[in-house]
Amino acid sequence: READEEPARALGGKGEAENLLLNEREGQAPLYKITMHEGRNRQIRRTFAALGYTVTKLHRITFGNYWLGDIKTGEHTLVDIR
Repeated sequence: READEEPARALGGKGEAENLLLNEREGQAPLYKITMHEGRNRQIRRTFAALGYTVTKLHRITFGNYWLGDIKTGEHTLVDIR
């Protein structure tokens, strides 16, 4: 479902969030899915902290035009740049 407007507004400006969805999970912390095309260092953590939320985990799924898929921390893959 669409998340509260407060976090979406707070993520505005440079690196504005294009999409912010909330997945409420029974008995667990809520999960936010944020779509951004550009962001600043630790922007999501700082924004949510200013709103009184604690970010416990971030997971990047794309980087530019590259889908990261199942690449684990510290792993790498070859990319054809042609």
